[in-house]
Amino acid sequence: MYIIHRKHKPSNAVAPVPSTADVPRNPRDTFVDVFGHLGYAMVVAFLFSAGAMFCQAYVQLYPTDVANALMDTTHLDDGQFWLLLDPEPINATFAVLTLVLFGIGYLLLVLLMIFFRSRALGGHGVVPASIIRRMSIQCGIDVVAATAVSASESASTSSSTSTSKTKRASLLPVNRITEYFKTLPVTTDLVHEFTAINGIYHRYFSAAYDLPKLSFQTATLQSYLAKGFPTQIVFFYASLLTLNWVVSFHRFQSQDVDHRLSIPRIFYLFDLFFAVFAPAAVLLFSYQYFRMDREVFATKVETLAPGRFDRVARLFADPIQIAVFRGAFSSLQLSTPGIIAIKFGLNFLSIYKWKKIIFYLINVNDLSMRMGLKALRQRHTPRSWRHIAIGIVFFLTTGVGVLLYTALAVTTTTRRCAPFPECPMFVYQWDISASDDQCPCLAYIDVEMMPRTWQEWVQPKPTAERLALIAAPGYLMMVQIINRAVPELPIELRNCTNLDQLILIYTKTRHIPDWASEFTKLHYFHIESDFTNRSVVYMPPNLFSEMKEIRFIQTGGIPHLQDPYPSLVGLKQLRVLVISLPHSLRTLPVFDGLDSLTTLYILDALHVTKLPSISKLPNLKTFSLIYRNEMCCNGYITGQCDLEDIQCQPHKGEPLVQCVDERIPTKEYRMISQTGGMVCGTIGTTDLKDHVRTFENTDIACGGQMYKRCFVGNRTGMCYNGQMKAIYCDIYKEFEQMRRLQIARGIGDPCDIEKEAWLGCGL
Repeated sequence: MYIIHRKHKPSNAVAPVPSTADVPRNPRDTFVDVFGHLGYAMVVAFLFSAGAMFCQAYVQLYPTDVANALMDTTHLDDGQFWLLLDPEPINATFAVLTLVLFGIGYLLLVLLMIFFRSRALGGHGVVPASIIRRMSIQCGIDVVAATAVSASESASTSSSTSTSKTKRASLLPVNRITEYFKTLPVTTDLVHEFTAINGIYHRYFSAAYDLPKLSFQTATLQSYLAKGFPTQIVFFYASLLTLNWVVSFHRFQSQDVDHRLSIPRIFYLFDLFFAVFAPAAVLLFSYQYFRMDREVFATKVETLAPGRFDRVARLFADPIQIAVFRGAFSSLQLSTPGIIAIKFGLNFLSIYKWKKIIFYLINVNDLSMRMGLKALRQRHTPRSWRHIAIGIVFFLTTGVGVLLYTALAVTTTTRRCAPFPECPMFVYQWDISASDDQCPCLAYIDVEMMPRTWQEWVQPKPTAERLALIAAPGYLMMVQIINRAVPELPIELRNCTNLDQLILIYTKTRHIPDWASEFTKLHYFHIESDFTNRSVVYMPPNLFSEMKEIRFIQTGGIPHLQDPYPSLVGLKQLRVLVISLPHSLRTLPVFDGLDSLTTLYILDALHVTKLPSISKLPNLKTFSLIYRNEMCCNGYITGQCDLEDIQCQPHKGEPLVQCVDERIPTKEYRMISQTGGMVCGTIGTTDLKDHVRTFENTDIACGGQMYKRCFVGNRTGMCYNGQMKAIYCDIYKEFEQMRRLQIARGIGDPCDIEKEAWLGCGL
C-alpha cells in the first residue's frame, strides 16, 4: 500500500474530495503506464485462452474429426479409429454456448485493456469522486494536499452540479438501499476489507476463489492416476500442481501490498498457462507416444477385401497408446451437466478475477497520474504467525502432499504389479491396507500376434487363471487376449463393472455367459473364432441390450452360433458392426435405432435369405456383403435368381438354396449401392473353409518363415499369418499383392533378397 510523506500528523477526519473534472488528464496514460510490461503477457494469455475456448467448443461439435486431424487417423478404420463418445445434443449445445461465452469474455478483457480503459473509470474518462475517496483511503493519500489545482470557480460549479446530481440520485430505490448500507460502518468496512484488492483480509477472499480451481486441478491429477497415465504425464502435471499450491501459499501469507499487483498477475497468468498448456501438453505427449505405420496399413486397405479384420487398424495399434489419447482427449469433452457446470464456474471466477485486477490497475494509475502523487512508498504490516500457520495447513501442506502422494502411489503400484507382465496399465494408488500381491490392473493384455507353428496354433498357452487373479479386485477396464486359451470367462471378471473393451481372438471360448450383459459401460466388443470345434456356440440374446455406449461390435468366425443373434435395438452409439461367418443363422438382427452406424460388414452369411431393413441407418457410409451369401443369388438383392452362381452352388452337408419372390426395396438398394464397400462381389472361387490351417500348409509348407514362396499341391502361394493365425501358405494372392506393394514402396518389414526376390526384392 502506498502513502505520501506528510509534515503533520493527519487527523482522523476525511478531507473533502475535489471534483475530478478539475483535474487535468496526465498525458502518460499509456498501456505500459497502466499495466506495465506484464500487460503484454496478459493480452497474449487472454488471446490464447479465448482461442482455447473456441477450439474446445469445436471439439464438442466434431470430436471425431478433431481427434482424427490431431492424430492423422482420418483414413484408419473409415474414420472411426478412436470411437469417441458423441455427447447428447442438449449437453453439447450448453457446452458450446458456455465455451463461446467465455471465449468472448476473454476477448472483451483484451479490448478493455487496449481500447476502453476509460470505461473502467465510470465513463467519459473521469474518475468518480467515490472512487477517488475509496482509493485515497486505501492508499493512504492526502488528496487535498496532493491536488495541484485550486480553482474556486471550478469548485463552485462542481459543487452545484454535484448537489443537483445527489438530489436526483437519492430518488432512486437502488441508491436508497446503498445509502442505508453506508450507515452500517462495521459491516461496510468488513466487506470492504475482504473484497478490496488491498484490503486487510483480501487474501482470505482471494483464497476462497482460488481453492475451487486448485481443487479441480488436484482432482484432475487424481483422474490421471486412476486412469494409469504414463508416469511422464503424471509427474509433469503433479509438479505444476505443486508449484501452484506453493505460489498460492506465498500469496496467502504475504503481508505486503503490491501496488502494481505483479505477483497476483504472474500467479494468474500461470493459472491460464496451466489451464491451457497442461491439457495441450498431454495431447502432445499422446501424439508423440502413439505409433502407427500408416503407410503399411494403407497397403492392407488397398489390397485386402472389406470386412477382413486385418484391415482393422485398431487391432494392430498399441491399446495402451489408444487408451492414453482417449483419456486425454475425453478431458476436452464436456459430456455431462456436472462437468459443464464446473467449467462454467472456473471460467467465471477467472474472468471475474482478471476484470477486478484490470479495473484496479486502471483506477490506481489514473488517480496517481492525475493527482500528481509523489514519493510513494510501500507500507508493510506486521506478520501474523496464526495467519502463516493457516496458510501452511491449507496450501503448503497440500501442495507438498500432492507430490509426495503421487510419488508413493507410482512407486508402490509399480512394485506390486511387476509380477504381472500381462498388466501394462494400472491404477496408481497408495493403499497401505492392500496386499503386495494385489495389482489394481486396468488392462489385461496377453497376445501372440504371430503363431509360427501348428502346435502353437492348436494348443495356445492357457491364461484363464491369470485373468481370474487379476480381475478379482474389479479394476479391469480392458481385456485383450489373442491366441491364448480361455475356454470359459472366469466369474471374477464379473467384478469388473467398468469394463469397456473385451477382445477375445482365437481363445477357444465357446460360451459368452449371461452375466456378460452386465458390462453396461462396454464400448468395444470383438470375438473371433474359427471353423474348429472351439468356436462360439452361445451368446445371450440380451448381451448388448444395456450397453448403450457400445461403439464397435465384431463377431467373427461364428459358424456354430445358433439363432437368435443378440439384439442390437437401441444402440444409438454403435458405429461399426461386423458379422462374419454366421453359417448357422437363418436371420440377421434388425438394425432399428442404430442412428450412428457408419460401417456395416456381413461376410459369408450362407443361409440368410434376406437383409434386414437398412432404411433407418441415416449415417451409413460403408456397406459390404461379400463371400458366399444366399441373398446375393436367390433373387433378393439382384432381382434375378441364379442358382448356378458360385454363391448358390450346393456344398456337402448344406441345404439347397431356394429362389425367393421378395425383393430388397428400391430405396434401400440405391442406398447400399451408393455407399463405399462391395455388395455381392465375388472374392475368390473357394470356400472359406479351405483356409483352415493344417500341419501341411503351416509347418511343412512354411516352417514358420514369413514371405517365403510356398506350394500347396500344384498352386504357388506366400507364407503369411493372415488374420493373426499361424503362418501358412496362402494361395489366394491378396497378401501376396500387399507384400509386393510394400516392397515396391520401400515400406514395412525390410525385404530379404534370399527369400523375397520372387516378390520383387532387390529390383
